[in-house]
Amino acid sequence: MKKMDEIMEVFTEEIESFNASVNRMERLAQEFKTPKVEVDAYQMREVLQEHLKPVLNREKEYQHQIKEINKRLKYVRLVPKWQLALSWSGIILTMLTLAYFSYRNYQYENERKTLKRVEAFFVQNPEATAQFEEWVKSQRSAPSNK
Repeated sequence: MKKMDEIMEVFTEEIESFNASVNRMERLAQEFKTPKVEVDAYQMREVLQEHLKPVLNREKEYQHQIKEINKRLKYVRLVPKWQLALSWSGIILTMLTLAYFSYRNYQYENERKTLKRVEAFFVQNPEATAQFEEWVKSQRSAPSNK
């Protein structure tokens, strides 16, 4: 019986130590649920603002540069003035040349038609041909008044 009492005492001690451990674990669990450490966001904000200041300044600078570039691009021409003047001069000169040659071709065609008519007239009227040849000879032999 003595042994039984000893075993019971050991079990009782073990149960008490187990209960104490469980109580201590419950207390620790409660402490973990409500942490005593508070996060100080103020310092984090200050550090972030210090790091953001140069970034914001650079962004403002970039925006200003983009505005300046856009202003300059409004007044930029893709073709220089001298090149435009040269191109228009070339176009006008080409048009004038084409007009001149068209006119000369028109005159040439009219002369050809007239000569064909005169030739047809002389072929149909041989006596007119003889009179014309005499007139031409007289014109060559007459002194010019010029």
